Amino acid sequence: MQAFFTKNKAAFLAGLVLILTAILHTAAFPFVFVNGRTLSVAEAGYVCLAPLAVWLMRRRSMRMTALVAWGAFFLSWLFLLSWLRHVTIFGTIGLSAVLALFPLGWALGARVILPDLPRRSGAERILLIAGLAGLWVIFEWARSWVLSGFPWLPLAASQWDRPAMLQILPLTGYLGLSWVLAFFSLALASYLLFILRPRKDAPWWKRFNPELYAGLFMLLVSALSVAAMVRTRSGREPLFQAGLVQPYVPGMLKWDPELADESVTRLERLSTFAQAQGAQVLFWPESALPWPVVGTNPDVGNWCADLSARLKVPIVMGGMAEVPAESGPTVFFNGVLVVDPETRLAPVYYAKRKLVPFGEYNPLAFLTDNFLKLPYDFFTPGKTDQSGCLTLAQGGHLYKVGALVCYEDIFPKLARGEAAAGADFLYVATNNAWYGEEAGAYQHAAHSVLRAVENRRPVLRCGNGGWSGFIDEYGAIEYVCERPDQGVYFQGEDVFPLKRVPAFAGVTTFYTLHGDWVVWPALALAAAAFFIARREIPQAPAEPKEALPPDDGLSPERRKARELLGKGKFRIGKGLGSGRGRLGL
Repeated sequence: MQAFFTKNKAAFLAGLVLILTAILHTAAFPFVFVNGRTLSVAEAGYVCLAPLAVWLMRRRSMRMTALVAWGAFFLSWLFLLSWLRHVTIFGTIGLSAVLALFPLGWALGARVILPDLPRRSGAERILLIAGLAGLWVIFEWARSWVLSGFPWLPLAASQWDRPAMLQILPLTGYLGLSWVLAFFSLALASYLLFILRPRKDAPWWKRFNPELYAGLFMLLVSALSVAAMVRTRSGREPLFQAGLVQPYVPGMLKWDPELADESVTRLERLSTFAQAQGAQVLFWPESALPWPVVGTNPDVGNWCADLSARLKVPIVMGGMAEVPAESGPTVFFNGVLVVDPETRLAPVYYAKRKLVPFGEYNPLAFLTDNFLKLPYDFFTPGKTDQSGCLTLAQGGHLYKVGALVCYEDIFPKLARGEAAAGADFLYVATNNAWYGEEAGAYQHAAHSVLRAVENRRPVLRCGNGGWSGFIDEYGAIEYVCERPDQGVYFQGEDVFPLKRVPAFAGVTTFYTLHGDWVVWPALALAAAAFFIARREIPQAPAEPKEALPPDDGLSPERRKARELLGKGKFRIGKGLGSGRGRLGL
C-alpha cells in the first residue's frame, strides 16, 4: 500500500487539492438548508483559494492544472446549484460546467505566476499576489456579461452575513471585496509554503512575510468601519409599516386555471390579515396573480384597485402586463405595479429588463423560430435604459421605489440605475418557489445584501415562498419573515417598520456613480504580474573554489589525496594532523 501511495503521490496530492478547494468554496456560501436554517461558513471565503495556490507554487502541467481547477469548481457549483434540479437537471449540470470555466481561466494564469513566487522579494510577492487577485476579479466581472451574464455568488457574497466586512462596497462595489478576499487567500498560501519550507539560514528580514500582513491589514481596515456603522444606525427614521405577503403557491400550480380563484382568495385573505396588524403599505411577490393586471381584461386591475380601496392601503405588487403591439402579436411584460386606494392602478409600471434564459425567453430564437416555437419564449424585456423608479404615496409622503424583479438583484448595474434615479429604497419582487425548500432562496438574498451596501439604500424583498425581509444600508438583516422549523418557506404575512438612515437619504455613492471601475486597476495589476513572472530571477554568483598549489612532483598517493580534498571528498582526521603541511600539500 505504501509503495502504491509513493508511486502515485502526485495524483493523490492533486485529488486532495481538488476536494479541499471544492469543500471550502462550497462552504463559503449558503449551501444546505436544515431544520429551518441554512448553513454557511463565511470564513471559508478567506481561504478557499489557498489549497489550489499552494499546489500551483510548484510547476504543474497544463492538463493537470485544468483537471484539478475545473473539477474542483464544477463539483462546488454542482452542489451550490443543486436546487436548480427542480426545474432542469441537464441545465444544472451544464450551468455548473460553464461557471467552472471562469476559475479554470484564473488557475491557468496562476500556473504562470505562482511557481517562482517563494524565491521573489517581498515587494515582488505582494505585486504578484495583487495581480493574481486582480485576475480573479476580472473573471468575476466577466461572469456578469458573458452569455447574457450570471454573476451568481461572487466571492464577496460569502460575507453576506458579516456587515463589518461589507463597508468598502460603497467605494469599490462587490468586486473590491472579492479582490481583498482573494488577496488574503493567496497571501495565506504564500505563508503556508513559508512554514512548510522555512529558510533558517536567511537573515530575519528575508524571513518576514509582508504579503500576509498586507492581507491582514486590509481585513482590519474593512472591519474597523463597523464603528461608523454602529454610530449612524442608532439614528434611523421609520418610513412606514410594511406588510409582506407570502402566498406560497407552488410554481406550476399558480398557472392552473382550476386553482386560479384559490390563489386570488389566498392573496386577499393574507393582505387583510396584514392590514389588520397595522400594515400601511402591502407588498406582493413576483407575478402574484395568474393573469395580467394590465391588459385586455380590465377586471383583474379593477379587483386589485377595489381591494386597495377597501383596505385603505396602497399595494406594490409583482404582476404581468399585456400590451398590444403596434404590429404583430401582443407582448407580455413581467414587472412591478403600484395600486393606490384613491387613484387606483398607476399607469406607469416597471418592466423587467433581465429575463431568465430558457425560462422567460429563448436566447436561441434566431435559430429555432423558423421551425419551432418554444413554450417558454413568453416575455418581452423592458428597455435597458428604463428606470424602475415608481411613485408610492403614503401618509402624505411620496417615495420613489426602485423596483427589481426575480433575479435582477444579482446584476449590480440595475440596482445602481435605480439608486442614481433617486430611489428611496429598493424593492425586489421574486418567486423562488420553483426551486424547492433548499439553500437557493438564501443564496439569492445574499446579493440583495451587496446591493444595499453598494448603493446605501434599504432593500425590501418579497418572495412567493421566501426569502422575504428588510436589509438596511449597512447590509445588516433587520427583519426576516420566517417561522420556527420552516425558515423562510411558509405561507403567511409579516408586518414590520421600514427604516432608513437619514444621512444616506438622497446621497449617491461613488460606486453608484462609477460602477465597476475596480476592473481597470485589476487589469493593470494582472498585466504587471504576468510581466514580472516572465522575468528571470537573477542567480547569486557562485563562490570561487580555493585554488590548489601547482603540481610540484608529488607522489601519486599525495596527488590523489589533493584531488579528493579539492572535491570535498576527503576529510583530514586526527591521525593525519590538522593542517595541510602534514600531508605536504
